Amino acid sequence: MSMGLGILIFTFAAATSFAICKIILASANEPKLLKSLISIPASKTDHEAYLLGGLAIFFGSATCIYFYSEMFLIWLVPAILLSITGYLDDRYELKPRVKVFIQFFSALLFSYMMTMHFQASLGFFSVVFCWSLCTFNGSNLLDGIDTFSVKYYTVSLFVMAGIGFSLGYEELGYLSVSLIAPVLSFYFFNRFPSKLHLGEVGGTVLGLNTIFLALILYSNLKVHTAPVGEDHFSLLFSVLSFVHLPLVELGVSFLRRLFSSQKPFHGDRLHIHYLLADRLEDVSKAASLLAVFHLQALCLNIALTYFVNSTVAFWLTGMFYVSYYIDVGLPSWVAAAQDSKKLTLIQGGAIVTAEPREVSMDDDNTVESLDDVEERTNKVA
Repeated sequence: MSMGLGILIFTFAAATSFAICKIILASANEPKLLKSLISIPASKTDHEAYLLGGLAIFFGSATCIYFYSEMFLIWLVPAILLSITGYLDDRYELKPRVKVFIQFFSALLFSYMMTMHFQASLGFFSVVFCWSLCTFNGSNLLDGIDTFSVKYYTVSLFVMAGIGFSLGYEELGYLSVSLIAPVLSFYFFNRFPSKLHLGEVGGTVLGLNTIFLALILYSNLKVHTAPVGEDHFSLLFSVLSFVHLPLVELGVSFLRRLFSSQKPFHGDRLHIHYLLADRLEDVSKAASLLAVFHLQALCLNIALTYFVNSTVAFWLTGMFYVSYYIDVGLPSWVAAAQDSKKLTLIQGGAIVTAEPREVSMDDDNTVESLDDVEERTNKVA
């Protein structure tokens, strides 16, 4: 493909995404029908902002993948299912089990089509299915502070493009670069204080895009490494290290809530992007710091894959992510776990038991501190 055509596709994808972002924002002042369809105010922010920015990512990504990949339909089918689910969730707040079921079906369908396309084994199907399902869930958890998802995803795309061009995989290189276009367009609306958020649509589509590119890389590397006898199954794990971050985010969030006697699907502000933003008192710096950390992890994975082997690269990169999470978040998680336990206070001879309130799924309100619970208990008493 010529450089001129590549620039044209990049420009068209960027313009498409930018136009959709403008339409979503303008719809707030448009006739009732249009406003009711695509204007959804973001309830979890202290300034005026709207959801459905993920629609710009979806249409921009569809433009790029259509021109560059023969596997367009394999991407499109689950992308449509995930986008419809995300839209309905942003609009009506679907029950968690409904979302998980549709994500399960989307991951199943995507994994099956990929397995058939590559004529791969049941093992390949199982790994891709598990990684896809977890990534669809975990990617939404990353969209907590302005620009973090954009910066994280852009780092992945630049690294993927570098690998593609350096190894002569032009489809991967050009596709990765072109997918930066819709993300950059959305960035101008997502800078702090953001006017537009990804919503449930954006996180899942970005996660799907990353897995899609990782599997294109896998298909090329499998052929490239065949002469030296590389284990293709461990190589699959290595390329899926590009989605280590949402998987670690999902796993750590689930486990820490269980250990603190919270419901695992209830939201809070104890994700490390929130903790870093509070610590640095700057949302943009926190997002940039996490993006740099992600870049370091990807470079570590590439170096270990090249100099050692794919299996070592996969496990050590995963440990690197987990260790960073523990280093940043453990003190706050321990404090929150202590505060979440029942408080039995003796006041005036009466025993009053108080529990911290539960927060609904995706609620960004912090779990009540010990002082908050004690103050509320005093009022009850």
